[in-house]
Amino acid sequence: MLRYLSLIFFVFQFLIVKAQVSFVTECNAKSVVVGSSFQLTFRLNNAQGINFTPPSFDGFDLINGPMRSMQSSFVNGVGTSSMGYVYTLQAVKEGNLKVGSASIVVNGKVLKSNPITISVLKSSSKKSGKTGNTFFVLATLNKESSYVGQQLILSYKLYTQVGIDNIEIVSLPKLDKFSSENFSLINSPVATEVYKGAQYQTKELVRKAIYPLVTGILTIQEVRFRVLIGEDDDPFGFSFSPFGSNKIENISSNALSLKVENLPTPIPKDFSGAVGQFNLDLSKVKSIYSISDAIPVEFTLSGNGDFKYIKPELFAADSLFEKSDSRSSEPVLIADKSELIYSQKFSYLLTPKNTGKFLLPVNFSYFDPIKGEFIHLNNSMEISVESAKLNESSSNFSKNLVPVFVENSAIKNQNLFTNIWSYLILFIPLFTYLTLFVQSKSEKKASSIKGFNKSSSVDNDIAHKILEILKQKSIDYFPEISRDFNVYEVKEFLKLRLNDAKANKLLYYFELHTKMSYSNLGQVEWDNLLEKINEL
Repeated sequence: MLRYLSLIFFVFQFLIVKAQVSFVTECNAKSVVVGSSFQLTFRLNNAQGINFTPPSFDGFDLINGPMRSMQSSFVNGVGTSSMGYVYTLQAVKEGNLKVGSASIVVNGKVLKSNPITISVLKSSSKKSGKTGNTFFVLATLNKESSYVGQQLILSYKLYTQVGIDNIEIVSLPKLDKFSSENFSLINSPVATEVYKGAQYQTKELVRKAIYPLVTGILTIQEVRFRVLIGEDDDPFGFSFSPFGSNKIENISSNALSLKVENLPTPIPKDFSGAVGQFNLDLSKVKSIYSISDAIPVEFTLSGNGDFKYIKPELFAADSLFEKSDSRSSEPVLIADKSELIYSQKFSYLLTPKNTGKFLLPVNFSYFDPIKGEFIHLNNSMEISVESAKLNESSSNFSKNLVPVFVENSAIKNQNLFTNIWSYLILFIPLFTYLTLFVQSKSEKKASSIKGFNKSSSVDNDIAHKILEILKQKSIDYFPEISRDFNVYEVKEFLKLRLNDAKANKLLYYFELHTKMSYSNLGQVEWDNLLEKINEL
């Protein structure tokens, strides 16, 4: 047993060594006020180090540290590890104060972390008290004006100076004039920010990518939240309040307005509907084909536009080629840090009509809102189409063929009628077998289609019934959920209460229901799910 554990440890360490080694400086605040504290971490990733040396902390008082934090993970066959040296500092004077590089030795080589600058501001003369504006939700857009179809980032962030045990959305933002998608905020960190001269602990509650669908001055109404306040001053419930001592308050975010402009004219005839920044990659093809070949062509389009409304005509109809079997994959999310970036593949089969050398033109037209102009991405592939030829070995073989004539009096004297009946008798078994085979296949196919349609109908009825039960269970447990909420809005509401056991359970069954809906499951599996939901 010890031998196997040693082997597993060795493999894990080997994978960590293969991962990228780095030594970085991390801070939970970009700006602070004089007299406030913050955390500074020097983190070594995917390596073991010795002789750690911190920088000087001029302009700051050392409150605590260094404390060590260790992390390790093994995801998708890749192992990662990190060691952090954590300091708690207090700002003692105003200005843009620089924290220099720390150093550590890894495998005999000295690594240095990146220096950072902390903005230390003068504290506001107005102190926020228990009855003051000690917590609020601020709604922001990353732009004040945009074009139709341009991606914008809508964010709702909580600012607080008091202990918050829980916060939930009472009313969701109405975005009927936008196409929208949610960012994942599962690992959204708690940060320190200075706002109007006062320091707050902040946490982003909602972040959405929105794409305007109409022009004009659009208004995003305020969103209401319900806040459960603790007795202590520890933000986000890091300490537990005595039972019954919490206070509940309703707060509203600010409303937002946005000026949306139409795309400039004239709009190109080949415009794809894409607005944003895009890249078009073309897969490699062979340089020589036969006139009888089908030429597979594949493109990958990536960018930050709304792919639901993009309809590219990457390869237009051409008199030299016949286009068939056009296919496109579902858009795949490839980045979601500062904005949502998707990638989608398009494929075609081209059949040449003539021989010769040709250029396959590829065109994609989109609007770049930063440059304020339409962009045409042009690419081409040069191919040669040749006539269909017999290969050399077949040609030589055909040249060596010599006709052979056989004189056979017995064959000559055979009766033609007798020969025909002989052939018919020989083909009767083969014909019978083929007839039975085709008939059997047709019956099986009809039977399978009938069974599938029946099963699908039953599954859809059960799935819809269970979905309604889940929604009703959510409303029973959380009366603040409106009956007008759709399933998506109910799930978004539950995601904001992940510290609640019932919300976690309901959200789990919603996700399980979605997975089962795309599986070919029977009555027993759906009954088991319904039984578990009824036990809630």
